[in-house]
Amino acid sequence: MKQKISLVIATLIMILPLAVYAIFKAPKDSAALAAAKDVPVVMEFSSPMCSECMKLKKTLEIVEPNYEGKIFFKKINAVKMDKETQKLVRKYNVVVVPTTVFIEKNGNVLARTEGAISQKTFEYYLDKLMEK
Repeated sequence: MKQKISLVIATLIMILPLAVYAIFKAPKDSAALAAAKDVPVVMEFSSPMCSECMKLKKTLEIVEPNYEGKIFFKKINAVKMDKETQKLVRKYNVVVVPTTVFIEKNGNVLARTEGAISQKTFEYYLDKLMEK
């Protein structure tokens, strides 16, 4: 019984700072998804307090300029509590961050990854998007 209580308390200690940050400090504009016509979309759901998200952010900074104008990249703060963000989180079934969704021009999801991915893997999916 004591172990279960300790586990619950430890979990709350880990989750509480993230919840407080999400409610009070999350950026105001992270879920505004611009209309992207005739180009594929890459939606990257992340959190500013996530180390895996920071790794993926570095990969995006390297890869994104090579596809500028060809693919629309949208970064979304998945812990933000506004209706638009939560609608996208539910639509793409985001349960962990980072989650990256690769969406074809026609709106179909080509692929979905969870966790940080390598530059090579990221470019593989981007090239697949360009083929569609």
